[in-house]
Amino acid sequence: MINPKFIAETMKDMDMRFFLVEDNYGRTIYQQFQNISLDEAIKRYNKFIDNCSTNSSFNITLFQTNERLRNGRPKEEGMTYEVLVTEKEPETNKRPIDGYYGPNRGGMGNVDEIAEMTYRAGSMGAIDLDRYLSAQNEITRLNMEVAQLKMDKKYLEDKHQMEIEKVRAEYEDKLGSDKKIEGIVGTILPHLGLGGDDGMGMAGIGMNGIGELTETSPKQRILNAVNKLVKLDPDFPKNIEKLASLAESKPTIYQMAVKQLNDLG
Repeated sequence: MINPKFIAETMKDMDMRFFLVEDNYGRTIYQQFQNISLDEAIKRYNKFIDNCSTNSSFNITLFQTNERLRNGRPKEEGMTYEVLVTEKEPETNKRPIDGYYGPNRGGMGNVDEIAEMTYRAGSMGAIDLDRYLSAQNEITRLNMEVAQLKMDKKYLEDKHQMEIEKVRAEYEDKLGSDKKIEGIVGTILPHLGLGGDDGMGMAGIGMNGIGELTETSPKQRILNAVNKLVKLDPDFPKNIEKLASLAESKPTIYQMAVKQLNDLG
């Protein structure tokens, strides 16, 4: 924390006329964003400090510009200082109380000195300081709890994102084999005579129910065969392309090959 006088000196040295005073909870207590002279700005700041309670703590922001935006806020960011308003220095030119003398005369001092001593020794002063220290400790504790909660939140978010990515990868892997093959087969079934404009195919499979599979349905048989070949034959795409090309360009040879396969079974 710094002495309030430092703020006034900084305002004077750097021609800073805009300032904002906030409490320890970030609530605005006082602000000066008007286009006034530097002397008037410092005067208003000192007036605020002089009327603060002893041992008051504030966050004071000095802005590096004396220009405002359309919303009335300073145009540039500022520098924030934590300020503690300490006890005022007693004046020595006050008249002593009758029957009491100043420190150099063996007495207790003048009226203000006695009041200051009474205040410092009294319960009210002690209560204010204790409350201030207790509040500062509570603020520090709460800030630490907030930091810990933010860390926990970040950890849970990262963990949740990793789980989502894992599930997505597993789903895409599944989609890349069985689901894609099923979609392809569902598309070509009508071309195989297993579905038509009347809604029924050669095997009696309804077009609306093409996704409903049984162990003996043509679609399921194709899926089972294709899945096996994908897993067992690393050259399956190349081989199936050759087979398709053979069926298109040389249907007689294709039929012979199919017959040989049937004979092997």
